[in-house]
Amino acid sequence: MKNKWDTHIKPYMKEIESWAQQGVPQKEIAAKLGISYTTFRKYIKTDEKLEGLLKRGKVKAGIKVERALATRDAKPRVRTVPAPTEIPLKKTGGKRPDQNGTHRKQFERNKKKIYATQTVCAICGKPVDFSIPYPHPLSACIDHIIPVSKGGHPSDINNMQLAHMTCNRQKSDKLIDDSRRRSNMNVEEVVSNRLLPHTLDWRNFNKQTD
Repeated sequence: MKNKWDTHIKPYMKEIESWAQQGVPQKEIAAKLGISYTTFRKYIKTDEKLEGLLKRGKVKAGIKVERALATRDAKPRVRTVPAPTEIPLKKTGGKRPDQNGTHRKQFERNKKKIYATQTVCAICGKPVDFSIPYPHPLSACIDHIIPVSKGGHPSDINNMQLAHMTCNRQKSDKLIDDSRRRSNMNVEEVVSNRLLPHTLDWRNFNKQTD
């Protein structure tokens, strides 16, 4: 029956020498070979070839280190002047300030106020059913009148309005002149800041509000 010398060490003498030259400790070499460090040490003491191989590898590793140090010291040292530092931006994991940042608490407070005082979607003009759970398309959510990506305030209640989730997603980050639309259509302010033809029949809207 073959012992571990025949199965774990002898076939890998070149690899052992290479690891030794790279400066790999004997414990790690034993682990790479799949044997215990104690067993590996026993074979080192009893086999001159293995012992000499490890010693040669260790010497070569030392020579490589010395050459690397000599090369490093021979290079001219250039003093580097650090570039002006900028104030680091707070990382938010890619989320907006109203979702994960300094405006989070204020946003949640104003969200509760809007849910308690508003009942109509500011985008499509239809009632919002608060019993419909998220993430149903008709569930309630908060829409930023001026999108945060366009410079709108993340948590100011004057920039927040009630909306259906589907309406909010369809509106996305687009803007429209509310005053111009209201003056032309003569509708109440509760109607949205964006025209959504797929939600309302805007051609007949004036007739419906007369």
